[in-house]
Amino acid sequence: MKSTSRTKSIDESEVLNATIPKIFKDDNGVDLAQWLKNNPHKLDNKRILYVVKANLDENIYKFGIGGLQGGTGAYGRLLQYVNYYGSSKENKPNDEVTKLTNKNKDNECLGIKLYLIVGNEYSHNPYADGKFAASKNSLVARKELYLKKLVKAKGAGEKGRGRERTSMSYNELVRNILEPFSKHITKFQDEIDKYYIKQEQEGKKEVKDHLITLRKQGDRKVNNKEKGFYKE
Repeated sequence: MKSTSRTKSIDESEVLNATIPKIFKDDNGVDLAQWLKNNPHKLDNKRILYVVKANLDENIYKFGIGGLQGGTGAYGRLLQYVNYYGSSKENKPNDEVTKLTNKNKDNECLGIKLYLIVGNEYSHNPYADGKFAASKNSLVARKELYLKKLVKAKGAGEKGRGRERTSMSYNELVRNILEPFSKHITKFQDEIDKYYIKQEQEGKKEVKDHLITLRKQGDRKVNNKEKGFYKE
């Protein structure tokens, strides 16, 4: 018989009041390759959510998650960006991280900057963020899902580049990541309201079906009493 302690349901009230601990934050951004070189073990056994921006993208930020299975997964996820984008020209390729792709050191678009990492220890909480919890129930996965929904509701996504790239301002993106989950409920609904009003004004009748879909995918049922937009 399986131990019931491993299958205990998540306390949703704890999730609503939770914030994800900050591991790194720099509003100006730092070269990701250099940061990984200087902090090779800082992300060990961490489940993380991060914000990066490629130098070739002027105002497009990318958020994502890594390390859902613990170990060195978080470091490996960020290293994939270095493999793809390389390192900025001010960092000389004198180690294995920057040697990987830094072949054109004169290219000003080369490299990617790291702005924020939040995360939990893999075994910190066996029900919300621990080794017995499904990856989708981890706090970082829940936060990423919320961000994807918010980006879509605001129309701030990058078409054809996935839901994790956004033109949302850096300050707004970071604020949404650092604040507790309880702040998201009203905010997400407000963004949907704005989206609906804008689309209706533009005569897009299919918006009702779109909002019904958002409601079904949301973390909670939308209150039908609020503005009456969501009644089926």
